[in-house]
Amino acid sequence: MTPWKTFHPESEAERAERDVLLGLALREDGAPFPIASEYPIVLGAAGTAFSYCVAGEDGRIVAHANLWPRELVTGEGVVTKVALVGNVATAERVRGRGVMTSLLSDLVRAAEAAGAKALLLWSDLEEFYQKQGFRSCGREYRLELSAKALPRGGGFSVRRGAGLPLAECERLLSLRPRVPATLRRSPAEFQAQLGIPATTLVVGDDAYAIIGKGCDMQGVAHEWGGPWEAALAACRAGCEALALEQLLVLSPQERKGAQLHPMCWARELAGITDGERDALTRGFVWGLDSI
Repeated sequence: MTPWKTFHPESEAERAERDVLLGLALREDGAPFPIASEYPIVLGAAGTAFSYCVAGEDGRIVAHANLWPRELVTGEGVVTKVALVGNVATAERVRGRGVMTSLLSDLVRAAEAAGAKALLLWSDLEEFYQKQGFRSCGREYRLELSAKALPRGGGFSVRRGAGLPLAECERLLSLRPRVPATLRRSPAEFQAQLGIPATTLVVGDDAYAIIGKGCDMQGVAHEWGGPWEAALAACRAGCEALALEQLLVLSPQERKGAQLHPMCWARELAGITDGERDALTRGFVWGLDSI
């Protein structure tokens, strides 16, 4: 019988123990803010159902992963239920003993029970996740630009922290370019995500850009909206505010000089159709939604 027990961290003490594990595993050099503040929806007290911990025989937490149910929506309005996996960590003392394989099996069962047709995750551990049935999918164009080469524009304001009115969140979401398929995001979720530390929002009348997100996306414009040139001008205003000389811009659309990369890793689940598989292949996930 396996000694591993999977559970949701219901108490503040359990969440604190979980966050220590995540910090040791994912923030080896430390961070100037709690890791839970980087993922307010899935690691916050209200997101307990999205957090899966594994306890060993002594009751201590030895592994963790988030499972966040989402909807992948195509440009034609077709919805595919998916689940995002993130904050995957295993305590060093139990690595190599099948803990994460066991936890991923639990996540698959939970996702299939919720009607999800695929798991999505972001990781550099290619060999491990391929063995777990994941494959690269989606499309993401990456463009490395000099801040001085970006066009200038006026009327931009630079903001940090949460508190953006929901109506303004809705307006900004409407500025994002249409893509073949992406995750649905509500204005309230957008509002919460804008409070992630080290996230800079640059807003203009017809464009915006978001640079940085916690420890993971510094120097990256991972989300933007409006006409391309105006969005680049927003990026320049952000670079000037942050004293950045170089900027990596992510785009769902092909751009001159950009390199095409897979969007993430995906594991197909029971009942997936050819149309849903095609949506995964064509999909793009904006940076604030990745975990």
